[in-house]
Amino acid sequence: MWLTDSRLIKVLFLLLLMMAMGLARAEGTAAGTRINNTVQVSFQVGDSPDSIHTETASHDFIVSELIRSNVSSLNPEGVAVPAPAQDVILTFELTNTGNGEETFMLSTDDMQSEFSAEITAMWIESNGEPGLQDDDTLYSEGVELQADQSVTVYVVGTIPPDQEHEAEAGVLLTATAATPGAGQLSIGEAIPPEQNNGVEAVVAQNNASANDSGVYIVSGIQLDVRKEVVSVRDPYQGNLVMPGSEITYQITVGASGKGTAQDLKVSDPSPASMSYKQNSLLLNEQVLSDRADDDKGYFDEQSDTVWFEPGTVVAPAIYQYKLTYVVD
Repeated sequence: MWLTDSRLIKVLFLLLLMMAMGLARAEGTAAGTRINNTVQVSFQVGDSPDSIHTETASHDFIVSELIRSNVSSLNPEGVAVPAPAQDVILTFELTNTGNGEETFMLSTDDMQSEFSAEITAMWIESNGEPGLQDDDTLYSEGVELQADQSVTVYVVGTIPPDQEHEAEAGVLLTATAATPGAGQLSIGEAIPPEQNNGVEAVVAQNNASANDSGVYIVSGIQLDVRKEVVSVRDPYQGNLVMPGSEITYQITVGASGKGTAQDLKVSDPSPASMSYKQNSLLLNEQVLSDRADDDKGYFDEQSDTVWFEPGTVVAPAIYQYKLTYVVD
């Protein structure tokens, strides 16, 4: 039984619609892409091979923009901080999980925890080096991301003084799509093409926003260790580095916050091409012996290492050690 022309056309468009629906579900197709579907049917009427007919039907549509993002904390266990403290950092990742270019506005909110941290700035990773540096980008008015692009966001805060050990301050980072009108829509609602450069935009999250939280956790004690050269003396009473020159280092151990650190030990192996100068150990300008005795500093000849062992440290406290090496 042959199909009439009208029935044939209906079948063609039904097949076309099914194909279009399948393509519309494909993930990753860029917003604004025009997709054309064409179906062709050939048939013969009667017994004559010359009576072959071909019918085609086609339809095209434009892929809608999907507005969607993801925010995730890169410090899921929280960040330990002293109190008070400045320029302490929570790190997040923002990803454009939609299928079109989108600008996202960033904001922070206090999570109503045990205390509130003051957020002083947000920075966007831009120099390719992990961690916040001065040449990263200070956030001002939106982050523009291509589809599937991610950026690292640094949230910088200040911790007020007089906080209890293990007190927490939660910070919520929210990214909201900057497309006009998107922030007032619910999941599944759309911005019509005439309001979005000719492409329908579908919101995949309430208010076109995503968020995640990070937390500052007050640690009872924070330790900071620094080592620096404080003097160079060569054999000719100058300050050049040459064989026989004496290089004096200062190691500063600072304990801040509140609380106690136990069994604190600092080791300093002799640098390559240098030898420890005997009886050069100082603690806060007081002489320490090279022996392992009760002054808590000594030189171990077997391992060629200087050890400082203050043991129990109660914050706040500062220990300044000095020692001298001779260039071989």
